Amino acid sequence: MPKEFHFDNVMLETDTGEVNWRASVDWRLELYGGTGDVSVRDGKVGELDIKTTTGEVCLKNTTVGQKITVETDTGSILLDKVFCRDLTTESGRGALTLKDTTVTEECYVLTETGDVSFKRFDAKYSKVQTDTGDVKGTLPLGAVFSVESETGDIRVPKSNTSSAKICEVSTNTGDIEIELAK
Repeated sequence: MPKEFHFDNVMLETDTGEVNWRASVDWRLELYGGTGDVSVRDGKVGELDIKTTTGEVCLKNTTVGQKITVETDTGSILLDKVFCRDLTTESGRGALTLKDTTVTEECYVLTETGDVSFKRFDAKYSKVQTDTGDVKGTLPLGAVFSVESETGDIRVPKSNTSSAKICEVSTNTGDIEIELAK
């Protein structure tokens, strides 16, 4: 969808094929796909809901006033230069990357099989959970950390108990490595 268009509400559903969305939506943008990649770029959206069975999801240069929900059975998820109030991502199989992303309230990242990485990611509260996969990344500021890995190595900064930010990370089989940005 070209960037020049503007909508109040949109629901788009496909069985197969790519979706490339670039227009702004005042209220709610819902994109549902069976097989195919979904891309949302360079826009402003009130609330965003994306669900795919198989395919990559990419959000880039996007501001969402409320909540982003992304679900995929198989496929990677990338958020790059994204700003929102709340974020929930769920993936059965696939990597998840958060880059230059700010969540002003709550962030939930859940994946069964796949690595989670973040760079310059910031959230008031974040919970990252993966059954099989590493969790690695950088945060701009300190937080209170709660981390757990049944079989992997854990390397995180000391918790900043005076911080209002909370970061919970757990993995059954995988390493956890978090650094503070320099």
